Amino acid sequence: MDIYGTHIIHGSQGIAAPHQTGMLKRNVAAETKNNVPVKDEVEISTTAQRLSETREMSSTLGQGEIRLDLINRVRSEIASGTYDTPEKMDIAMEKMFNSIFG
Repeated sequence: MDIYGTHIIHGSQGIAAPHQTGMLKRNVAAETKNNVPVKDEVEISTTAQRLSETREMSSTLGQGEIRLDLINRVRSEIASGTYDTPEKMDIAMEKMFNSIFG
């Protein structure tokens, strides 16, 4: 039971209870500025944007866009020391040179 003062007693109240309507009045002056409605704005932090991108990338794992077999092969070659070869370095340098100088 809710008691409002010593002279008014109400039972349990629903959504449209008699004492709630006064508290829910809108402040129209606070919702407008120079007779233009004020709009809410949301700013997403850089950290949240990166987290979202990471989640999107991780969701593509099951869609075949990331080749886990290739990743695992390259990881094992790096661990064994056979990944970095002079031939691969020459190819990488040539690609980098072409991308910079056309």
